[in-house]
Amino acid sequence: MSLADVVDEGAPTGTTAYLELLLDALEDGDITAEESEALTGVRDEYGLTASDLDLAHEAFMLALAHRALDDGHVSHDERHELATVAALLSVSSSVVKTVLDQADRARAARLGAGLRDLPKDWALGSPLRVGEMVAFTGCDDDQRARLEKGAQDLGVRVMNNVSRFTVMLVMDGSFSGGKHAKALQLGTRTVHPDQFEILLHYLQPATYATAGQPIRALTTTTIAGKGISDTPEPAPLTTAGSPSTVRAWAAANGFTVGVRGRLPKQVLDAYEAAGNSGLYLA
Repeated sequence: MSLADVVDEGAPTGTTAYLELLLDALEDGDITAEESEALTGVRDEYGLTASDLDLAHEAFMLALAHRALDDGHVSHDERHELATVAALLSVSSSVVKTVLDQADRARAARLGAGLRDLPKDWALGSPLRVGEMVAFTGCDDDQRARLEKGAQDLGVRVMNNVSRFTVMLVMDGSFSGGKHAKALQLGTRTVHPDQFEILLHYLQPATYATAGQPIRALTTTTIAGKGISDTPEPAPLTTAGSPSTVRAWAAANGFTVGVRGRLPKQVLDAYEAAGNSGLYLA
């Protein structure tokens, strides 16, 4: 998870330094007395209020929960880890539960209905994918409410703002405000609600990417772990050896790792043994 992910979930302006330190502190799944003291120091230095911290912590948990959902499923261990971090940050368990419950419903809907192949005469450009972020502005109220709910039910994330992570802004041209201005600034794709309805109808599988590695379509074999004959080739090993980098490498090479907590010795040994080749030889 990156700092940008947390900011995108609504962390208040001015909490960046605090969140950066919090990310480092929680790499091992706990906050020591020294780390707590350092966080208090940053809070005081930047004059952060209790409300600032509450919003920052909630944004942190939302980003963490959405990152755990990257592969479309959250294991029991990952749910436990999310609950542990939420307790550490005094974030209501209902915040994480809402995100996970929504994801569970979306996953069930996708499995039940199946995802359609794009028609041969597809002419709407890049398709919409599960897990991507979209935003709405203007539009007919009833149509917008229906499309937003339909998107959320199928695992598309409907955001209240436009950022560099937003894949498209849905608008009918009846209103041009801050979201449209931001979309123009960032070069974000804009689509009409009627087009979005078609994009949603032909929703495509999610993509999976780790820092510095190419995106590939997420399929059952890419998340099933070791032992699957058609599992894609392992992703290249990145040069930095931070816990988040090791987790990304481990996931790409078939190991089961959580979003937080101490990394298993087996994973660390394998990471080291892979050297600069990025290949793990079992």
